[in-house]
Amino acid sequence: LKAGGMPVDAITRKTDILVVGTRVSPNWAHTSFGRKIQKAMELQEDGHPIEIISERRWIEVAGNTERR
Repeated sequence: LKAGGMPVDAITRKTDILVVGTRVSPNWAHTSFGRKIQKAMELQEDGHPIEIISERRWIEVAGNTERR
């Protein structure tokens, strides 16, 4: 939140970044979290500039933002 992020329950066209946690199951498509990934990928295919990044990468980016 310090870096400007806000957790939400659903992915929409207002979503800029989807952070995927480190505990993603190989069966991700069959979970509620998997549906968020699927929705984000569909938005990307439709031309929406949503980024899908790992939790590890988010922590790196957020850490660099907080130091500025």
